[in-house]
Amino acid sequence: MPESEMFGQLVDFGALGIFAVFLIWQHLQMQKRLDRMVQAFQEQLREIEAKHERRVEAMRLRYDDVIDRVRADGAASVETCLNSRDLLVNRLGEDISEHTRQLSATLQKQDLSISKIDEALVELRACRDRVLREPR
Repeated sequence: MPESEMFGQLVDFGALGIFAVFLIWQHLQMQKRLDRMVQAFQEQLREIEAKHERRVEAMRLRYDDVIDRVRADGAASVETCLNSRDLLVNRLGEDISEHTRQLSATLQKQDLSISKIDEALVELRACRDRVLREPR
């Protein structure tokens, strides 16, 4: 049935037909309005989601930067600590070597002194023995 015939039949019903046409027209307009509102709402949701994704990505980048800086600082601290430890170990080794040389030199001097004291004691004993053997 063509629209003009249908419209003509509705007008034949008088005020009720015209009211029915109005209700149909209103329903169609409301449906179009609702479709536009749903479309606008969906676009707003997409925009909100896109903004949210951008914010999350920005936070993720900042977080990654902070982690990279902390790791770099930690690596630098470890490197500094290892370098300091190596330096201290080397200094300690040098100090131990120096003290060992000094102790060795001191021990040699003591051995020499002890040898001289021993020789002196041998001479003193020999001298004592001579004095004791001599008649008085």
